[in-house]
Amino acid sequence: MLPADERDSLFAVAEKAREDPGVRAAASRAREAVKTFNEAMIARDASIGPVLEKAESAGEPGGFHIRLTGDEAEQLRADREAMKGTAAEDALQRAMADYRKALVRVVTTVDPSLAGAVDRLPGMGMRGLLAPGPLASPSPSP
Repeated sequence: MLPADERDSLFAVAEKAREDPGVRAAASRAREAVKTFNEAMIARDASIGPVLEKAESAGEPGGFHIRLTGDEAEQLRADREAMKGTAAEDALQRAMADYRKALVRVVTTVDPSLAGAVDRLPGMGMRGLLAPGPLASPSPSP
């Protein structure tokens, strides 16, 4: 976990970085890859559709599993695991990596002191501090 000052600085710079045309394009491709991946999961297992809708409708970045039941979270995990190695999963991983590279490039250009903070962040997913979509403000430190 990042200290509050680094997290706040990173959040502020990342918000500005999202205005960069290259970052916006990479974010759009990442969102499209998620949509394609989700459609492929539904094609494989139609019962995952309502779980995906519920997960996507939860507004808290990084906290969407909180709204899923244990069975729903397990079904989502199992279906994502079953998608490993598919073309949709590969495309999703590439799009997310491209987005992260574009965002990190701009963030570290705007504020080189944040390079260490970016390096300490775990994977990005579609939610969280560096997600390719709109964010809520960073959570306060405990």
